[in-house]
Amino acid sequence: MSDELLPCPFCGGSDIKAREYLPETFSTYFWIITCEDCSVGFEFQHNEKKARLAWNTRATPTGEQ
Repeated sequence: MSDELLPCPFCGGSDIKAREYLPETFSTYFWIITCEDCSVGFEFQHNEKKARLAWNTRATPTGEQ
């Protein structure tokens, strides 16, 4: 698996960042993956590798709705 993050599933942007942070009210670090183009972001309570894998996991469309 590549460490490269896939484009944003919402806007298609490719400026995707992975950041580690510690919220003031928690004692556990989180990883957040954010699209810098549309500001969509997801938090993960995992290590960086698992956060990247979760971001890169895409559902396969079954057809037009």
